[in-house]
Amino acid sequence: MFTFIKMLFIAIIFCLVGIGISLVIKKGTNAVPTPPSSIVTISPTSNIKLIQTIDGKVQSASGSAEKETKLHEKISLKYDDLVQSGDNILTGNNSNLTVLFAGQSIISLSQKSIVGMINLLPDRILFSHNEGTTTYKSINKKSLSIASLKTLIEVSGESEISVNNEKEIITIKQIEGIAKVALLNKKNDTIVQTITKDQIATIDNSGRTIDVLHD
Repeated sequence: MFTFIKMLFIAIIFCLVGIGISLVIKKGTNAVPTPPSSIVTISPTSNIKLIQTIDGKVQSASGSAEKETKLHEKISLKYDDLVQSGDNILTGNNSNLTVLFAGQSIISLSQKSIVGMINLLPDRILFSHNEGTTTYKSINKKSLSIASLKTLIEVSGESEISVNNEKEIITIKQIEGIAKVALLNKKNDTIVQTITKDQIATIDNSGRTIDVLHD
């Protein structure tokens, strides 16, 4: 539980400041950038360790589907294209996009949706859900997390999540398994709510409340 609540604050910080981290190793006067799909960690003994991140692979794409890279380049997506940490993926009108992440999770975007790849480490996948409706499915007992409107959602199963930015409302339909939702209420107390199969949760971001109903 402590780890889950701690991730809420990490997710909020990521959403506020964005992801723009590039690590550089300097030797003499030469600077060498780290590989784009890896994170470099340096131990106290100065040993360099590379932690490989997970790439997503497009399983299907119809209509207008694209990604926006860390360098703000927009690239159209088609079958078998890669999606990496730091990318945002977007769909237009009458469009759909499905991406598989190394056999650990599948996300399916409906039309006019935006999802960000915040953290694609093998033991911790974190997305930002910025707009529209997307289905998130965890595979092989690996949970995944979604940050949206200052709320953290941890999915162990399959959830359909919709965001209405104008009304600041998140709707979660739990298809399989469970989802845990964490947010801070107006008193700055942490609320954690578990959503089970066939339940529908409505999160009011402005009121900082969660309501849960059966389908």
